[in-house]
Amino acid sequence: MPDLQFRSAHLKLMRNSPFHAYVKCEVVTYPMSLIVDLITCFEGEYHFKIGPCSLPFRPSDLTTIMGIPNHGSPINLKADGAKASLRRILGSKQTMDRHNGELVVETSVKLWFALLCSCFFFPTSGRAELLSILPYVGDLHDMKSINWAAAIHEYLILAVQQCHKHVKAVVTGAPSGKTIFLTGCVPALSYAKYSLTEKCYGAAEPFDTAPL
Repeated sequence: MPDLQFRSAHLKLMRNSPFHAYVKCEVVTYPMSLIVDLITCFEGEYHFKIGPCSLPFRPSDLTTIMGIPNHGSPINLKADGAKASLRRILGSKQTMDRHNGELVVETSVKLWFALLCSCFFFPTSGRAELLSILPYVGDLHDMKSINWAAAIHEYLILAVQQCHKHVKAVVTGAPSGKTIFLTGCVPALSYAKYSLTEKCYGAAEPFDTAPL
């Protein structure tokens, strides 16, 4: 998020978080055909068919790719998020008092984490799971004890499963229902293709030439 300007106090809190690698990072681009290929070769649960290999894409793989911790307490993505709100997480109006410097910095960092989750790790389109994520960014200390990799992985694989079912229905001519969008941390899939190809063939092949 290069357009956001933070002071050293903000950066100190951010770098002491599970998402420290994303304080400053480059824009990620990837060919859409790569994502389509992975959706097509999805075999169920978290396995993908890469050439002759059936390989799992686990939370530990996501950790290797993205640098997100794969340990700690689980996040319940199915929890009722009806009572979750930014106001509940950020606290009272006094929190945003310009004279309360430390609280203002902490609140800004919490908002950054919420933005990062909503735009990158848990982007949503017609799904309510994001509300169940908000309470976990409400405490900057406790959030370090959360297994973020497992939650990001689960959210992404659920979306892949839905898209795969939709693609199969379209191919077979069966009624496919409403339009399905691939949500979740989609950029992770592009690097997953590279990682899985390397596991299958021993050496990674270019994205556009690796056989499926």
